[in-house]
Amino acid sequence: MRAGIVAAAVLAAGMGIPNPAGAIDAGDVMDRMERKERLGFIGGAVDMASHLYAVAGKTEKANCAVNWYFREEDSLRAIFDFLDAHKEVDAVGLISILIDRRCGE
Repeated sequence: MRAGIVAAAVLAAGMGIPNPAGAIDAGDVMDRMERKERLGFIGGAVDMASHLYAVAGKTEKANCAVNWYFREEDSLRAIFDFLDAHKEVDAVGLISILIDRRCGE
């Protein structure tokens, strides 16, 4: 079920469509969350995405997502910049786009 929501958010982000009702948009993350909350949200989104990739048999992509976010120095800055640039779009969808760019589709 969550995979379908993430897929819809990514599709909406790519088409410039606003968030699904009740979704946390990038503006919520960047403007309303304290740094600790922001890091927890983003880390949770990356962890959930990696889990979904692993369940779907995309182990290499799952490992890439985790390594990118938790081990590469520039990942957090890239995420912050991307979220800041697209504040009205679903935050999880934007993070998924960045994972696709880094780790392939």
